[in-house]
Amino acid sequence: MPQNPNINNEKEMKKIVEELKILKVKRDERQLQKQDSLRIEYLFNQYQQLKNDR
Repeated sequence: MPQNPNINNEKEMKKIVEELKILKVKRDERQLQKQDSLRIEYLFNQYQQLKNDR
């Protein structure tokens, strides 16, 4: 039986939040690099898309 899309979205959103928390620690330690900034932007956009799809 396929999983509910909302459950999948919630799981993906949780993974995104966890990765953003890791990147926040890097930011706080002033260790962010250019690719980290791009990753943050990508994750934020993915999160917004998942949130809007709910």
